[in-house]
Amino acid sequence: KTGFKKELEKVSGYTLPPDFTYTKLMEKAHAGNLFGNELRYIFNEVAHSASALKDIFDSVDLYSPKLGSGERKRDETIIGVLRRIEAINFREYTTDELGEAFEDVIAAFAVKGGKKSGEFFTPKGVSELLAQIVMEGKADVEDLTVYDPVMGSGTSMLALRKFSHKADRIHYYGQEISASAYHMARMNLLLHGVAPENQVLHNANALDADWPACGETTFQTVVMDPPYGQNWSAAEV
Repeated sequence: KTGFKKELEKVSGYTLPPDFTYTKLMEKAHAGNLFGNELRYIFNEVAHSASALKDIFDSVDLYSPKLGSGERKRDETIIGVLRRIEAINFREYTTDELGEAFEDVIAAFAVKGGKKSGEFFTPKGVSELLAQIVMEGKADVEDLTVYDPVMGSGTSMLALRKFSHKADRIHYYGQEISASAYHMARMNLLLHGVAPENQVLHNANALDADWPACGETTFQTVVMDPPYGQNWSAAEV
């Protein structure tokens, strides 16, 4: 068991107690015994299972009135979503395909979000055009570094993978002022199979301060799509 656990940690970067696995989660959902409070507890346990997942669910609001009015309705909505997810056979898809699906969900949410969605999502066509330009002549570069000072959900950085022959060796550096978008970017990179050691992401405001002086400051590629929905002024406060 110890050897199997170490192997899981090596492959995934984390392990979960048996009671917090997806299978156990769905057993409770089918029995109608899964509640928002319990799911929040599970989220917290998952987030503490590895440094790569620390605080990753902080922006998930399981008590939002958008999920329904009252605790019972919210729980029914959550269980309904989990049952829809259960219908997907994840074994049929590669890591990149699952990552693409996550980006499609973000895109659908962005369409409904209107103008404000420009803060966290760059249309796929724009991201791929930027990536193709900056990757000219760099397809075979190993350990390529990319930096996005306003990364949103990370779509622009991840687009570089499509134009690299060494995609698994790319190192990602990013900053994002919005906490919810920052956590989305972390999920996005993980779902695309980016190893935790290949990502250095900050929840910070690039318009107020550049990359911290104590960290990496030179990068082989830089992509950036201005945060159109963010209010900012250069005037002294």
